[in-house]
Amino acid sequence: MLARIALDCDALLEEGADSEVQYELHERLLWTLERYGVLVTARDEHLLGTIRHLSGRGLRELWANRLPALRPHVINDHAAACLCQVEDYERLCSEWRGKAELALITADRARRLQSSRATGSNDCVELERLDLFSKARTLRNIVELAESPIVKGEQRADVWRKRFYPLAMHTDKIVICDRYAGTRLHEHYFKRRPWESGLRWFLKELSQCSTSDVHIITGPLESYMPDPQDSKKRLRIFTAVEIEGAVRRLAKELPGAGVRDLKLTIAPNGAFRDESHDRHLQFNRDANRISIWVGRGLEVFEQEQQGQGTACQYIPKGVADTIKGDLLRRATKNMEGQVKSGVRPWPVETQITAAS
Repeated sequence: MLARIALDCDALLEEGADSEVQYELHERLLWTLERYGVLVTARDEHLLGTIRHLSGRGLRELWANRLPALRPHVINDHAAACLCQVEDYERLCSEWRGKAELALITADRARRLQSSRATGSNDCVELERLDLFSKARTLRNIVELAESPIVKGEQRADVWRKRFYPLAMHTDKIVICDRYAGTRLHEHYFKRRPWESGLRWFLKELSQCSTSDVHIITGPLESYMPDPQDSKKRLRIFTAVEIEGAVRRLAKELPGAGVRDLKLTIAPNGAFRDESHDRHLQFNRDANRISIWVGRGLEVFEQEQQGQGTACQYIPKGVADTIKGDLLRRATKNMEGQVKSGVRPWPVETQITAAS
C-alpha cells in the first residue's frame, strides 16, 4: 500500500503567499509520504541541496527531521533526468515510466507537460501540482485501499501485489504477530492439511523481492493427552518444540538470501487473547514503521481465493509497538515461570537463521 512518488525539487522551493499555509502544506506532504509513499529521486544530493535552500528555518528543520523516515529511494540511472529538467511529456515517459506512479511538480511545469502530451496517450506517470498533491488519483486510490477490507473472492496474488508487495520492497525488517501462524505451519508439514501455510507462502514471496530480517511472534502448539489420574479426562498441553521444528524446516526451503535473520518467539496463548487477538504485520525501514492489522492474519495467504472477507487496515505506530512489547514481556514472564516449575522453558527468542 505504497505509491512511488517523484518530486520536482523546484516545486519545493515555490513560496506561498502565507508562510503558515506553506508550512502546513509541507507538513501534510511529509505525513502522506511517510504513510503512503516512497519518495523517488534521480539524485539524492539534488534533493538534499534543495532542502538546504528552503525558505525559512522552520521548513528546513521540518524536512531534515522527517527525511530519515521517508524511505528515500535514489534511482541510480543517470539517464533519468531530475524532474526540474523535464519539459516534454514524452521524455518524462521514456525516463520515468516504471519508476514512479506520481510526479509532484510546479504549476508551470504541469501546464507545459500536459500541453506537450499527445492527444489520447495513456498516463505513464500521473502529474499533479505539489500544492494540490492530495487530489492526485494515485494517492486517493492508495488511501482508499489502506482503509478497505480484504473481500471474499479476492485473489491471494492480488492481496499480495496491491497491499504487501510495495511494503516488502521497501523494508529491512518485518515483525509478524500471529497467534496461529506457527500452528498452521506445523499442520501443513506434519498433519497433511489440504491448505498451504500462510506463513510459508508469505515468506517465500518475501524472499523473492526483499532482503529482510523477520521476527515471528506466534503461539504454542495446543494438544491433548490422557489424564493419568482419570482415564475419562484429557489434559490440554502447550508445547513449543514442534513450532520451532516447523519454522526451521521452512527456513531451509526459502530461496536465496531474502530472509537474512529469522527469529522466533513463542508467547503463551493467554498473551494473544489479552493483548493481540487480531493479528498484524509490521514493516520497518530505518526510522519508519508501518503496521497493518489483518483480522485473519497470514491465513489470507492459505488459498488462492479468499473464502471470507477480513479487516485489513493501518494501525498507529504506538499501538503496534505496545502490542509487540506486551507479547515479549508475557513470553519472558512465561519462561521465568517454567524455569521455577522445573519445566523445560520456551526461549523468549530463538535464532532460526542468522545473517552472514
